[in-house]
Amino acid sequence: MNVDKKRKLNRALIMIPALLCFFAIPLFRSDYLTYMGMRIIILALFALSFNLLLGYAGLLSFGHAAFYAVGGYTTALVLIHGTSELVFGIICGGVMGGLFAFVVGYFCVKRTRIYFSMLTLAFGMLIYFKLASTMKIGEQSIEGVRKSVRRLDLVYLLIVIASGVGVIGSIAYYNAGNYASAVLVTIILLGASVLLYGLWLYRDAVSAVMIKGTLSRKRIVAGLWHLVFVPGIIVMILVYGSGIDWFKAYISVLDDQARSIH
Repeated sequence: MNVDKKRKLNRALIMIPALLCFFAIPLFRSDYLTYMGMRIIILALFALSFNLLLGYAGLLSFGHAAFYAVGGYTTALVLIHGTSELVFGIICGGVMGGLFAFVVGYFCVKRTRIYFSMLTLAFGMLIYFKLASTMKIGEQSIEGVRKSVRRLDLVYLLIVIASGVGVIGSIAYYNAGNYASAVLVTIILLGASVLLYGLWLYRDAVSAVMIKGTLSRKRIVAGLWHLVFVPGIIVMILVYGSGIDWFKAYISVLDDQARSIH
């Protein structure tokens, strides 16, 4: 048995039991299991679509969730104000998400590397603020939101402090000639930067919208520092990795893949 056939067999041995488990979920008559099964499938599709960009094309998108949001928002609007047919709502969500992807793709696919990433981040924030401005919670839930916001403030501050220490540590590793450790630390910092961005969206955007019913311009401006921090970390990774042979080879492969697309 050659390697390809063995690989396909291994995939089948994993996929078939997994699919059988999903089809068996309704037999348990559990709302929780049904909900979790739907969430797993939806997020799996989301991960597959993201893998097409990053895994095959080498394009890092920070606004990929915008398509997910547009499709879900459209489906909800159709089901609330239109028909109760779930299939029709899902189709409408898919079509609207595709149309939005076409518009965003027109502006983004002509760019590569960090320029592509920053454009997708900008479109993602645009859609987020547009949809978030339509949401509002009841008075009884406002106090709960305020408590969660205070907890998030503490978590956010701790991550910022840890990130600052990480930046100093990566610079120290780089100056000492330990490029691999410097790259490892900055990759962790990249994950922290994405986490900080997500916390900021909830803390300084969603909470303001849900409690006050409007966006805070001061918080939006203050949060723009993420647009500097994220690309700054990416630049640090590229600079530190320039001293590692395998990293340079990896970047070269990604560059070739991006050029072949265009």
